[in-house]
Amino acid sequence: MIRSSIKSGEHHRPLGNWNRARRKVLRIADKLGRPIDTKLQKAVAALLVFGFETTASCQGHLNRGEPFPWIDVGVYSGKSRSPSLSKRRLGQRIRRNLQSELHMLELLTSFYARRSVPLEQRLIVLPFGIYGAWQLTVQGGHVQYVVPKLLRTRRLKSFQREITDFVTFLRKKYDSVAAQSS
Repeated sequence: MIRSSIKSGEHHRPLGNWNRARRKVLRIADKLGRPIDTKLQKAVAALLVFGFETTASCQGHLNRGEPFPWIDVGVYSGKSRSPSLSKRRLGQRIRRNLQSELHMLELLTSFYARRSVPLEQRLIVLPFGIYGAWQLTVQGGHVQYVVPKLLRTRRLKSFQREITDFVTFLRKKYDSVAAQSS
């Protein structure tokens, strides 16, 4: 969990256990009982390790759903005893989401510091909703709807590979911190 006392730049340290996060992801299912898409399981686990609270995801599909991968991150209104949150609690949730967005922007900046990929393939953060939630996705995702099918297929694979490469980057960061701790 990202706490409000964390200062910018301190977010790069992993907060959880990699193997525990992987096991947790295998137990997560949607309302229909379907597990997290196979191609995103490692990504969701990596985000959990780094303190992100994921709420939904899709690896991208050509025959249903979105033709690009995405992962929603953020704390929503949640269950509360009263129908509405107090302004203070709502503010805390928004702040937590915005801090997690900052955390991701810092990680992506580090990831792309020495990495050159086509702009359409780059991972980006898209804010949405009233609680400061956001989505990790690819820059060229939405234009998938208007490109020819053959190109759409190639692009989807490159988008999925970009997420896999980001997971590898996060794993290296995790391993480096673990090695320093031993």
